[in-house]
Amino acid sequence: MNLLGLASLAIEVAGKTVCRDLTLSIHPGDRVAILGCNGVGKTTLLHTLAGLRPWSTGEILVDNIPLSTMKRRRMARHMGILFQSSEAAFPATVLETVLTGRHPHIPFWGRESERDYRISMEALAAVGMDRMAERLTTTLSGGELRRVEIAALMAQAPRIMLLDEPVNHLDPPYQLSILERLVTQSNRHRGAMLAIFHDINLAARFCNRFLFLFGEGDWTFGDRQILTPMLLERLFHCPITRIPHGDGHFWVLG
Repeated sequence: MNLLGLASLAIEVAGKTVCRDLTLSIHPGDRVAILGCNGVGKTTLLHTLAGLRPWSTGEILVDNIPLSTMKRRRMARHMGILFQSSEAAFPATVLETVLTGRHPHIPFWGRESERDYRISMEALAAVGMDRMAERLTTTLSGGELRRVEIAALMAQAPRIMLLDEPVNHLDPPYQLSILERLVTQSNRHRGAMLAIFHDINLAARFCNRFLFLFGEGDWTFGDRQILTPMLLERLFHCPITRIPHGDGHFWVLG
């Protein structure tokens, strides 16, 4: 079963080709790391998959339905996005902010139910923010606000999660625990994740498939077998060494 399918997708922005003839299938249980240098178009790709910007040619299918034909409300029940930057645009409490993730599931002219409140509080507890439910988001630190945004996405409960640098602003312990929570939720809903990373080791730890964007439309997609020094050095334009550690290994620059 394909949760997300890309068929000969081409994306261009400001005269730059992000990808050309991108064809791949995302299945339940897939956790895809999107890797590439700054400016190569990782965020542009993620926004395109979320239906936030047009693409040049090809097709995007969500549960075998063309993305171009989906209503926004239906799309939001299938797919959710965590944006790269965090900003409290207006004064609202932490709980009110997380409840916005439930809006695709609430009938028109309806109100949040007890179930919506319960799901939102459970999401806050999962990221360690339940004790701050009544705090205004304008009073939070960058890391606290990031956890609230992640909780809102968890409350939305889409089967496809699009994550733009999900560990931005997070301390190392929260980076690990929240990525673990996102993987657990994705597995529970038989869903999939596509996440932009700059840390190769985090990507390798939490993902099982990898999309490399080399620039000028060139790309490679595969499982852990493509995590080789040769391809990673081509991707990041610097020496990268694989260091054995325990039963596995980790990656260092140089």
